[in-house]
Amino acid sequence: MLMFYGAMPMSMISKKLCVSKPSITALINKLVAEKMVERIYEKDDRRIIKINLTEKGKHYLIKSRDETKQTIKNNLSELSATDFNKLFKASEEMIRILSKLNHEEDISKVMNKITY
Repeated sequence: MLMFYGAMPMSMISKKLCVSKPSITALINKLVAEKMVERIYEKDDRRIIKINLTEKGKHYLIKSRDETKQTIKNNLSELSATDFNKLFKASEEMIRILSKLNHEEDISKVMNKITY
């Protein structure tokens, strides 16, 4: 998310991921310790702290994404043509339905229903 949106306040990260602020704070603390993200303090108001992805964090995400893509590709190659087509059609249907949710609030509600 930080790679796509850039630096963000923790409250926004919490909201977008549908995770409580205390949980996000604990996670961010671990990521800062691992030098994956950094805290950026606003010059005009030091109470405002944004979280930014470091170069180390970017490299890790890119490597993880590439490994995940390869794993998915390998797994999909084991499917029969019939099963692959069924999966493809189901994915298209899921995208069609989810595209109707055009507000982040709607997506958050769906995610809360799924996770609880």
